[in-house]
Amino acid sequence: MAKVLVADDSIAVRKVAERHLTEAGLEVTLAANGEEAVALLANDRPDVIICDVIMPDKSGYDVCSFTRAQASLSGTPFLLISGIVNDDVTRQAQSCGADGVLKKPFQGVSLRDQVFELLAKGQGAPPAPTPSAPEPPSAAEKVAVSQPVQDQSLELQKAASEIQELQAALAKEQQEIAQLRQQVAEASTLQDRIQELELALTAERDAAAQLVEKLSDAEREAERAKELEGSLTVERNQAAEATENLAQAEQAAERVGELEDLLAKECEQTAQLSQQLADTESALAQAKAKHDELSQKLSKITELCGS
Repeated sequence: MAKVLVADDSIAVRKVAERHLTEAGLEVTLAANGEEAVALLANDRPDVIICDVIMPDKSGYDVCSFTRAQASLSGTPFLLISGIVNDDVTRQAQSCGADGVLKKPFQGVSLRDQVFELLAKGQGAPPAPTPSAPEPPSAAEKVAVSQPVQDQSLELQKAASEIQELQAALAKEQQEIAQLRQQVAEASTLQDRIQELELALTAERDAAAQLVEKLSDAEREAERAKELEGSLTVERNQAAEATENLAQAEQAAERVGELEDLLAKECEQTAQLSQQLADTESALAQAKAKHDELSQKLSKITELCGS
């Protein structure tokens, strides 16, 4: 069973391609983006690769260039699908080595025909011949017209079923897109909230830095206060000693005054004693002189009496 890798970021396109190719008897592997397709190609070798041109990570051109650069995958048929097919898309498809470009939205028959043509090309067999235009029915064939009408009715029912599936897939994808938009809006709100929190955090950090600086200033002031308290204690001790010394000096001054008074009194008493001594000495001198005079007079009397 031939294997086909389908890479498209649209879940609707992936599901439609998977259903048509599976009904055609092919094994289908799906990839939601270019990165996933490259990862799958690292471990698997499909017979045909179908890849969307525009995807969010690696484009279809990138995946095709990667495939052509791998020795084991370089010959793998590669079909690009794109919502826009113009000269620029065709030129880039040829530049990266793609085998063709299929425009979206595609019909299941077109996709199957393209895949089988690529399979035939990859296996070296000529492509299936294109059926010629049918001739007008003869009179005998007109009897069998009812069967093609029934077949056409079945095809219409099948097409209607496919449309319903596409509509359901489209509704699901629209719902996913709405959810993604909601997530983007929430992410934007979260981003705004994060910016607010970052600003608040910056303000808190600035406030904390200011508080730390003020705390450092307060600690320095506290140390300075301790130093001043120590100096004040020393000054107080010195003042107390000086006060005590002053009191002792005052007491000594008072004692000096008392001693001076006592000395003055002693000096006065000494002066009086000196005066008394002088008077006593003068009196003694007079008494001595009187004694001497009396002694002389007595001697004379004695002499007179002896004679």
